[in-house]
Amino acid sequence: MGDKMNETDASLIQDNSVKWRVIDGHSPVLEVELAAGVSITAIADSFLAKSPDIEMVSAEDARHVRFHNQSAETELLYLAPQQIGAMMMFDLSLYRQGLIVAAPSLFAFDDTVNASLVLDVPLGEGASSHYQLYQLTGDGVMIAFMGGDLFPLPLTSADIQQVTASSLAAMEPSVSFELDKLGDGHFVASLTGPGRIWLQSLPSERQKMTGAAADIAQNRAPKKGLFRRR
Repeated sequence: MGDKMNETDASLIQDNSVKWRVIDGHSPVLEVELAAGVSITAIADSFLAKSPDIEMVSAEDARHVRFHNQSAETELLYLAPQQIGAMMMFDLSLYRQGLIVAAPSLFAFDDTVNASLVLDVPLGEGASSHYQLYQLTGDGVMIAFMGGDLFPLPLTSADIQQVTASSLAAMEPSVSFELDKLGDGHFVASLTGPGRIWLQSLPSERQKMTGAAADIAQNRAPKKGLFRRR
């Protein structure tokens, strides 16, 4: 992995058509400058303010919406999470195999990023009752939101870490993942290195995984090595 930083909490990242800036405060706000004709995707309940020339439309994934700048000029968009935490910018061009991100932590990304749902375990009624993981790949920028305090943790090939499943915000694809039951209705993610993981102390969705046992038994959770780097 090396010692280089692949993500930043600094105020600014820019690609060819989108400029992202985090405005720090009691709860962070994301300022987005969209060039003419450019779109981004963001979590559905993140909208705070925008230029009238930015259109908000539904995305294919019900969790997200798309914002498209219909103007001939660069326009501003402001997005905000629904809780206190940390917002991080990831330059995915620095991740050869992308990143695996928990659905509630996938805050926003530009059109050069591909988001693929790689795990969807139904836990009950409604989309919010699913345990979902996305794989993000491409050369663009992905914004992740970590609820509460953020805990980045590097794992060596000899390390195995068990964490509350809903506290896992993101991980590198080289980390192997298993979903296991621990006690009555409690589920943990067993993570095996090498690679980095990012944990959040206050998940935006407190998953009640009481309905997941049958799905795990039917092999609907990922097996160890599924996300192993090729």
